[in-house]
Amino acid sequence: MPTIRSSADQADAAVAALETYFPGVQVGSDQGTPLQFSMTASSLPQGVSFLDFTIGGRPLTTRVNDTGGFMFARAVQFDGEMTLGRADVDAAQPYIIHPGLHSRYDVAHAQVLAMDSDAFLSRLGERVTRGSGSFQFTGIGPRTPEYGKYWDAVVVTVAHAIRTGAVDDPLVASSLLDLVVTSSLACFTHTWDDAPSETLPTLPAAVRRARAFIDDNAHTPIAMTDIAQAARMSVRGIQYAFARELQMTPTEYLRRVRLTQARTALLTGNPSAGDTVAAIARSCGFAHPARFAATYRSQYGENPSDTLKRTGNGHPL
Repeated sequence: MPTIRSSADQADAAVAALETYFPGVQVGSDQGTPLQFSMTASSLPQGVSFLDFTIGGRPLTTRVNDTGGFMFARAVQFDGEMTLGRADVDAAQPYIIHPGLHSRYDVAHAQVLAMDSDAFLSRLGERVTRGSGSFQFTGIGPRTPEYGKYWDAVVVTVAHAIRTGAVDDPLVASSLLDLVVTSSLACFTHTWDDAPSETLPTLPAAVRRARAFIDDNAHTPIAMTDIAQAARMSVRGIQYAFARELQMTPTEYLRRVRLTQARTALLTGNPSAGDTVAAIARSCGFAHPARFAATYRSQYGENPSDTLKRTGNGHPL
């Protein structure tokens, strides 16, 4: 996974680093105090980039003229104001970067998920029945503050996969692409809002039925016989179908769904409100907290208690 790190103390150099991802971006600034700019850009497989940049040091203005695809941002820190046309953009919530976004600020620390249009639309076509007309996101911010918190958790998950190197696993990279595409549809308004969702329509019907059953019931005790019954196949038959189509067993898929749900719950949990690792583990279908902790640590490189403690202190990253 290629990662590029850039830094600059002049606006022209900052523009040169940003233009790879924001074609034609303009950065204007008052002269005097040196500019402070740093950026880490990671290129994931399948047309996805993750940017983490800080720019400030003196009053600045930025205008995005083109995005070259779909771009989703969250402001870790932003001291200023953003507008799109005559509309104010709430930097306290995640937002979609549209051409014409104008910012005035003293310092900005942002994280951006950027997706190539072709890659996004290709995966979108596999997940959602095509709506009428072309696909576009119609809003700027999330549908609700709750969806905003969920999107923050998605970004944290992607950032962690990059930081730990887990994204180098093709299966993890493909899962992250699914997570970004489907979560963006849930969190932000778009022109296909009325299109009916389908679960992997390109997969055999039995595998789709099994996956849907697991997705809906992962928080409950599930046996292989339950999955096979939902798929309307024998146990051996559905195991073979999963291996052929998904390169994993049904129980491995079940474990991954549970871990993803637990990760999201821990990232959005609040220890001061009574959330505990054991309770979250049980709510996601893990009957043995110690086994859950070991599995979670193996997958994410940290203890679940550390994840919950960090987010509870207001530092999700």
